[in-house]
Amino acid sequence: RKRYGGGECPVVLATFHQPDRSGGRVFIMKKPVTHLLYLHGFRSSPQSMKARKTAAWVHQHRPDIVWWCPQLPPSPRAAMEMINERFIVDKEVAHER
Repeated sequence: RKRYGGGECPVVLATFHQPDRSGGRVFIMKKPVTHLLYLHGFRSSPQSMKARKTAAWVHQHRPDIVWWCPQLPPSPRAAMEMINERFIVDKEVAHER
């Protein structure tokens, strides 16, 4: 169970949440988060303000998480192929360990 206070968490780290007694939110983790894929819009980039703020938050508060925010190609099909290729490579590397 993780609880983040003192501001809004820009990264969704939980699969379920409920209010606690103080009105804040309690984040209940079903599985540990190890990787975070940030997909920006097709008219945006990894250099957008939101992507940079989220990356900074992750690096500061969750250095244990592998952050990936790729520059997406303009074609949705090409973007999905690129993302799927990365996941296949990551699974193969994890399986070899």
